Amino acid sequence: MNAEPADAVLTLLRTADSGAARVKPRGADFAVYQVSKDSALQALGALRSAGGFDTLETIIASDLTGGLNRRGYSYPPGHPARDSAANRGRAGGAGKMELTYMLSSGMAQSRAAVRIALPHTELKLPSAREIYPAADRLEREIYDMFGVVFSGREISRLLTHEGSADFPLRKEYVHSYDILD
Repeated sequence: MNAEPADAVLTLLRTADSGAARVKPRGADFAVYQVSKDSALQALGALRSAGGFDTLETIIASDLTGGLNRRGYSYPPGHPARDSAANRGRAGGAGKMELTYMLSSGMAQSRAAVRIALPHTELKLPSAREIYPAADRLEREIYDMFGVVFSGREISRLLTHEGSADFPLRKEYVHSYDILD
């Protein structure tokens, strides 16, 4: 697939979010754009209607809590380097969740990713289900595993039982086998 011309997509995104920016991913064959959570729906809607990105491939959730190593990967909880002085204040560190919407355009044969950062204190984002119907199950899975609430829709658990209060893919989650050791 060809990469979408960066300037046209970035110009389109800036109509929805003046702070939208293109970030350079390592080794990706598509452009990645960062938008604020307040303008996420407008940005996704603009990409669908005017940008031609008609397919939502997936939504990726990343818990970026804790320090990052030199390669940009998070240290797991309990790792001695996690709270070292070198990692305090590093980008992507404490208290942040990131959602990446992977989009594709069948007509233009191009792909793009839209990243939205959420602080752990406010894990709420408007639902993209009206723009991309495929977001329905993806949002339910992200709620179930990470605890991100998607407003503007009724949401229920998809993979765990309805009475569960835990979110197993968050870094602060303690697995039962960790307690038993």
